[in-house]
Amino acid sequence: METKKLMGIRPPVWEALKGRFSRMAIGLHGYSLRIITLPETSDEIGMTDSKKNVYLNPCHELAKQLTEPEAVMFMMGVFAHEDMHQQLTDFTLFENATKKKPVHEQEVFHMICNIVEDPAIEHFASGFFGGKLLDAMYFMVMHVYRQSKPIDEARIASEQFFAAMIQYGDGGMLKGEFTFPEARRTFREIIPLFDKAIDSIDSRRRLGYMEQIFEISRPLWIDEIEALKELMGLLKKLGKAHASSSGSGNPDFKPGAAEAEETKTEKRRKVTFRRISKEEAEEIKKEGGADGEIPEEVDIEVLLVEGGGDEPEEEGEKLAGTGGEPDDPKEDESDKNENILTITAVVPEEDSGEENADSDDESGEISEEEFSLSEEKLKEIADEVKAMLLEAEADKLEQSEADNEPIDVPELDKRYKGVRCQNRRVELSQPEEMAAAYAEVVQSIAGNIAILTSQFKRIFKADTEERERRTSGRLNIKRLTTGTPGSRVFDRKRLPGNKRDTAIIILIDESGSMGGMKIKVARLTAILLAEVFAKVGITVKIIGFTDDHGKPRHYHYGSWKNTPQDRMKLLNISSKLDNFDGYSIRYCGELLKKRPESHKMLIVVSDGCPASYAYRGNEGIADTRNAVREVSKLAKVFGVLIGNIGAEAHHIMYGNDLLHISNINELPQRLAKKISTTIKNW
Repeated sequence: METKKLMGIRPPVWEALKGRFSRMAIGLHGYSLRIITLPETSDEIGMTDSKKNVYLNPCHELAKQLTEPEAVMFMMGVFAHEDMHQQLTDFTLFENATKKKPVHEQEVFHMICNIVEDPAIEHFASGFFGGKLLDAMYFMVMHVYRQSKPIDEARIASEQFFAAMIQYGDGGMLKGEFTFPEARRTFREIIPLFDKAIDSIDSRRRLGYMEQIFEISRPLWIDEIEALKELMGLLKKLGKAHASSSGSGNPDFKPGAAEAEETKTEKRRKVTFRRISKEEAEEIKKEGGADGEIPEEVDIEVLLVEGGGDEPEEEGEKLAGTGGEPDDPKEDESDKNENILTITAVVPEEDSGEENADSDDESGEISEEEFSLSEEKLKEIADEVKAMLLEAEADKLEQSEADNEPIDVPELDKRYKGVRCQNRRVELSQPEEMAAAYAEVVQSIAGNIAILTSQFKRIFKADTEERERRTSGRLNIKRLTTGTPGSRVFDRKRLPGNKRDTAIIILIDESGSMGGMKIKVARLTAILLAEVFAKVGITVKIIGFTDDHGKPRHYHYGSWKNTPQDRMKLLNISSKLDNFDGYSIRYCGELLKKRPESHKMLIVVSDGCPASYAYRGNEGIADTRNAVREVSKLAKVFGVLIGNIGAEAHHIMYGNDLLHISNINELPQRLAKKISTTIKNW
């Protein structure tokens, strides 16, 4: 038999997997989640925050216990779990409730919230996604469940109680048997509340049940808080301590027509089995918690345990945390009696049969299949890993080509005596932090990105052969004899303009006067257009221009490839020194001259006249006007003047191809409209 090679996830595979998770989020919710790698020393498997960041630890010991395909599936399950926290968990609500508790009780309440919240969000996962992602989440849950120790190994009653809650939430069944009667009694009492919490989509309602579980269990742990520290550490290692999380989900989410599918774990929660002694069964029956006859022939029977949580919650039910008074556990005694742990069937051990042992509804065991993946599934994942590595290698090659793209035009310096241009590629420092910050910016303008993307796609879709109404050409008899009489009764064919075959340079003034709100809006505009053009397939390059004592300086915030890494560099756009407009416009003309696209465009965004040691005043205006005229022979050039200032000089430089935006907040929308109109008319 071949021994499985346990290895976890190799770094190249993990890097590729991170990108896939982020793209999955876009497909699921329409926005990206930034995936950040936790340090190997972290005890956390995963966590999330309110800024759409998901932190994952591929080097966690639970991942290292698996082969690479299994570890990939496991980490995909952790991602799915954290994604559900993004959608449903209101951590702020739980944290505020925790702060109201006495300091020495806060950790216990926080632990209860985590134990209850995890199976609750997993219960509704099928309403958000399915397929492999859902399978991965269930595989992850079962792998974590497998790590839990039998509850009879607990040293104190409270530890046994919480261990039972964890196992019940994860696997739906308990490992081992209760050795502390008080832990068993408390567990029996809170099960109906636990089930209701799992079935509740609303965070406030879940919090109400957590509050009740907290109060019911208080006598069990109040004197054992210090002894619970080890269990709290174990919870962290099992990914059930979201102390660092601050995500705020959508507590108002209402599942659509497709309700959450019932899983094997949930079925086991409704009918859970374990073996007990005949004496224990007699004791439970005396307490009124058993139905059916107990056979005399055997000492070991099968106990079927039913949890209560299937009944619908009444409209207007008041719970703690919802603005009403907390439910009094004593007032709900009848409900609890109906749903207390009961023996609904007692089957002699020798009669249970092999068929029973393999049945989800009639067995106290969880099959190995739920802990493992089929050979077919493992091969499928291994093939996906190979494909991801090839894709990552292609992306790496593309970025390498982008980073080595020629950017110097030495012959241009000859036109200006004593001038030596400096071209600098902007580096991506602290990529994970930049990625998180960039994702937040993109999320803030996601609506505008979607609208503009749709507009450009409509332009390209309409870019087919058309018939235009003209005052000359081929006579259209139908138009001549019907409708309102007019001179446009002739047709002329209009061939496709190949509008997508476009190269654009956005040249952004980074002079000192652009500081403050101007440069912030210019930066946001650059990000907006870069994202839209990446989606619709328009080639774009974004350059910042400034001048240092007569030495023009260009900051290349990306290559013509407009890769994801290129776009993150746009966060570095900032105001600097002077501006040598004429030189920079001619420089961009040289870059455009080398492009193969049919249509070319240069957009110059600035807030004033040229200001360089090389020239001042009218000399700078004249040089810039001449530069615009030269480049206009090969590309569409238009200037964008931002700010409430006079535009006379800019009209001299750009003529009618000037867009003056007095209110700088209108820059993104008006510039995008100008570009789309220009492309539409090609």
